[in-house]
Amino acid sequence: MSVDVVYSDVVFMKRNEVVSNYPDQSQLDVYTEKKLKDLQQLHSALNENFAETSSFLIYNKDHNKCVTAVSANVEVASCDESSKAQHFRWISSSRIISLSYSLCLGADEIENRAKIILLPCNESNPRQTWECKDGNLFGLMGHPLHLNHGNSDEKNMMLFKGTGVWSHWLIYGTEENLCYHGYQEMSSIGGNSCGKPCHFPFKFDGKWYADCTVDGRKDGRLWCSTEKDYNIGGKWGFCPPKTCPKDWEYHAGKCYYFSKKTLDWTKSRDTCISDGGHLVIINSKDEQEFLMSIITMKYKERFWIGLTDEKTEGQWLWVDNTELSLGYWHENEPDDWKVEKLGEDCVIITPADLKSWSDVACSKSFRRICETRSSRQT
Repeated sequence: MSVDVVYSDVVFMKRNEVVSNYPDQSQLDVYTEKKLKDLQQLHSALNENFAETSSFLIYNKDHNKCVTAVSANVEVASCDESSKAQHFRWISSSRIISLSYSLCLGADEIENRAKIILLPCNESNPRQTWECKDGNLFGLMGHPLHLNHGNSDEKNMMLFKGTGVWSHWLIYGTEENLCYHGYQEMSSIGGNSCGKPCHFPFKFDGKWYADCTVDGRKDGRLWCSTEKDYNIGGKWGFCPPKTCPKDWEYHAGKCYYFSKKTLDWTKSRDTCISDGGHLVIINSKDEQEFLMSIITMKYKERFWIGLTDEKTEGQWLWVDNTELSLGYWHENEPDDWKVEKLGEDCVIITPADLKSWSDVACSKSFRRICETRSSRQT
């Protein structure tokens, strides 16, 4: 079934019928190719302010690895926030979906050492219902069986009755358990569903979607079905945009504030916290490239980031106490320059190439980059 947009805000066409109660079809403006091109450019820009809804990476600190979907199998790999195969999201109070495959995290049996796999999402299947347990344990709901990697020679993850560190999981980049960003119902906007919530996953033209999509629209706007199968009921709505506070920059589900005032590192850290965020933690090449693009194009200034070795010389920790695993040091950095009596224990990012970090004295004054998660308008 093809779906064509004939009006930018409200209407889908389904088999030449208006899937809407729009008052008068004669009022519909059938866009010329040029107008459609303009709309595509406009909504391409608008969609920079949209993102996958509350997705996260599932991280084991002891392995320093993240869960990754490989076809229907579930394994671990080096964490990469730019990899969709590592992004998961709660779609109910007990089910987690893979954004890359639109299948739910599950097990092939309810027993010790059962293989973890991806399954078609089914609300009544107990093999795909999960819960957070004591500490950071995570396992099947109502069973002493936990998500585990490492207690067998298999690449694939499994259920395991043990409670050791290989069964403990966090949201990558935080110290929070997997339920911290739990299920959040998303109300649709416009369309023909009167604000009903999006249904994830939903089926459209034979394909399953774990998140909002632009497929089927010529104007590039994100939408969702409010029923399990769009092709049966044709019920839909637009997805609300992700938003950031005023003067913050949006990127990949996060908001960034580039300050104009300069402070020392400690005051910069505390100010970010009081503003509802933290000094930026850079977890991926994509994030580093984004920050560099803003700094070089807009500011051409040096900024504090949330990295320091104040506690132990040479042991670089982010402000959330996670260890540095991926660095973008400038040539010959860090050097803890001895001319500085107090050493150089804090890090700035400079308007240079990709490798742009330098260690400097924490008492110096620079601008700061604060970071927080974006919120979705509802």
